[in-house]
Amino acid sequence: MRFLLLILLLVSNLNYAQDNDPAYVDFLEIDDTEFKDSPSFYVVDLKMTASDPGMALASWDAHKSLTKFLVELYDPTTNKLFHRKVYRDKSISIPASAKLVVSPIHLNLKGKSKTTTLSQSNYQHKREQRKNMEKLLKEMQEQDYQSSKEIPWRWILRGIGLLALVVGLIAKFAGNKAEFKDYDRRNRKP
Repeated sequence: MRFLLLILLLVSNLNYAQDNDPAYVDFLEIDDTEFKDSPSFYVVDLKMTASDPGMALASWDAHKSLTKFLVELYDPTTNKLFHRKVYRDKSISIPASAKLVVSPIHLNLKGKSKTTTLSQSNYQHKREQRKNMEKLLKEMQEQDYQSSKEIPWRWILRGIGLLALVVGLIAKFAGNKAEFKDYDRRNRKP
C-alpha cells in the first residue's frame, strides 16, 4: 500500500513539474473558442527556425485575405495542449521544443491545419536547399553542354587570322634572297 501511494505521489509531482516547465510558463494560455472546420483554405510554408536559446521563430504564409490564425502549441512528450490563441501575425516566437499547429480562421471557420516541429522544419529546410543546389548544378551542366555544342566562331576566326599572319611571315623571310634580287627596290639602280 505504501509503495502504491509513493508511486502515485511521484507521478503527481512529475505531472506538476511538467506543467510548470519554465520554457512553457509564458505560454500557458488556452482560448476555448470553437470554430467550424472548412477545408477550403489553408496555411502554406510553415517553418520554424531557432532564434534565442530555447526559443524558435515560427512563420507561415497564407492567402492575403486570411488575417487570423489559430495557433496551438503541444508538449511533444505528452502531446498535451498548453497554448491555444488566435494571432493576427504570420510569425511568432515560441518554445523550441513545442509542437506547433497553425490553422487559418476566416468568418468563424477554421481551415486546414498544418503541423511542424523544429527538427522537422530544419530537415525540410535542408532538403529544400539540397534540391535547389541540385537544380542549380543541373542548370549549369545544361548550360555547359549547350555552349559546347555551339560552334565557337570567334576562335575559328582568330585561328584563321593567326594562320594568315604566320603564312605571311614565312613568305617574307623564307626562300633564297638571290632569286628575288630583281624585285628588291633597294638594290635597283636609278
